[in-house]
Amino acid sequence: MANLTASSTLADLPAHEYRVEATIQCREVVVGFEQNLTTPGVIVYKNDQMYGMLSRAAFLNHMAKGYNTEVYPKRPVQVMIDYLKPEVLVLPASTPIVEAARQAIHRLTPHTYDPIVVETSDRLSLIDMHDLLQAVVGLIAA
Repeated sequence: MANLTASSTLADLPAHEYRVEATIQCREVVVGFEQNLTTPGVIVYKNDQMYGMLSRAAFLNHMAKGYNTEVYPKRPVQVMIDYLKPEVLVLPASTPIVEAARQAIHRLTPHTYDPIVVETSDRLSLIDMHDLLQAVVGLIAA
């Protein structure tokens, strides 16, 4: 991220792609997170359309609560999305970094640090808020 300029966009930042179908069981999502420790979240699809997105933190925190450790592993991930109703910020890859950060920090408090879904012509990916904020700090310091 050392070569960023004021005109840099989300396309210039490292992106993560962790995608599952809405019918996949939550225990399989856990395995995916365990296999890739840097993935900030999971994009959930239903009928080839984005159904929702869950941040790693929201997903794992919800899985760890009370009896959820017994119930959710066998349930489809769409059940968790329907219950949590996460606020998802979807931005085009052409969005300037500073504008993306502004929109992200204006989300409701529980979702302020959730990853951003970045849209290109052929795919969706995730940008970690930590990476986005580091980029903004780098731009300010330059």
